[in-house]
Amino acid sequence: MEKKLEIIYNENCPVCRFEINHYKTYAAKKNLSIKFIDLNNVDLKKWNLTKDKAAQRLYAFDQGKKYEGVSAFNILWSKMPRYKFLAFIVQIPILNKASNITYDKILAPIIYKMHLKRELKKSINAKATR
Repeated sequence: MEKKLEIIYNENCPVCRFEINHYKTYAAKKNLSIKFIDLNNVDLKKWNLTKDKAAQRLYAFDQGKKYEGVSAFNILWSKMPRYKFLAFIVQIPILNKASNITYDKILAPIIYKMHLKRELKKSINAKATR
């Protein structure tokens, strides 16, 4: 039996949830071997991740290999017929470099900061209701 591609994502992040739910729906319709795992509901030690580290970027695990950031998206897209061309395009060296810079330096840090603000607000609200 083929081992499923495992995608670790943050269900509590509205941006992440929106995008991953799109992929989940597509993968289910196509009966693809992809398992989407919410980092908030699982012990991440299996993947040698902490909750904080996993919240900083997308992670994928395929055939024992770890992918993160753009590489994680790329391995995900490569397993989905509709997105195989996108996976191919993102591998073109100049586009790969631009994609990695954009994700690593702009998108992932912004999304992670939004996550930290949500967690802080949740913590403050929890303390206020005690």
